[in-house]
Amino acid sequence: MNRKPKPIDWRAVNLSAWLVVILAYVYPFRAVENGWIEVGFPFSFLTIYNHWQTNLLASLSLNPLSLFLNIVIVYLLISVPRSLRGRSKEKGDPS
Repeated sequence: MNRKPKPIDWRAVNLSAWLVVILAYVYPFRAVENGWIEVGFPFSFLTIYNHWQTNLLASLSLNPLSLFLNIVIVYLLISVPRSLRGRSKEKGDPS
């Protein structure tokens, strides 16, 4: 039975992105050697260096690939149970 793949649920992607940012504030930071601090869950996507240079942006390092992977993981954690629940309701399960 061929099923047409469902399009991306952009509301869930938006929710996932916000959850990743909120988890970065809530989840404890990880201290690394030389006084660096890494932020992000499950992969660290922001590194704050201890040596302050001329401005704040010079002492930050953002890894966009890790940020994207975090958003994809949270999106899958949101969308897979939703689709499984939708399939069970289609088959007539009361749960």
